[in-house]
Amino acid sequence: MRQNCKIIIINGPPGVGKSTTAKLIAQYSQNSVCIQGDDIKHWIVNRNSENLTKGLTYINGGACCRNYLKAGYELIIFDYVFTKKIHVERFIENCEMRESYFLFTLIAPLSIIKQREQLRLNRKPLGKAVDIAYAEIIKNKTDLGTFINTELLSPQEVCKIIHKFL
Repeated sequence: MRQNCKIIIINGPPGVGKSTTAKLIAQYSQNSVCIQGDDIKHWIVNRNSENLTKGLTYINGGACCRNYLKAGYELIIFDYVFTKKIHVERFIENCEMRESYFLFTLIAPLSIIKQREQLRLNRKPLGKAVDIAYAEIIKNKTDLGTFINTELLSPQEVCKIIHKFL
């Protein structure tokens, strides 16, 4: 792996703008990859046993990042919902790169997030899952990196803020 490699984690409740932000950052960076946790989560077709490992999106997401880093990519952007420090730790542990990662949590008032989430065309609204994720993220705020309020910002403005930290 190269010395200047970075992993950017874009966190936040459903509907806050994680995927849009992650894609924009990746588009304007050379040798970059955007990995969306939701895509990994959808690999699971049928889970009907309590004995199966939970949290595989964090583990597999980290492994995907690790493989792209080993392949020479310089910037990996991963977006998903991390509600607890343990989720971040599981992800980073599987990246095998603790030094150069940045964690940004996008946030806005819950009413705005719910409104945005309801308007998404590519899937059914998540309902109470949005409330639960939002509450957990707020409760664990001190463990979830740099918070960026997206309420009055365009996705491009959010990207500019993130780039200032890199």
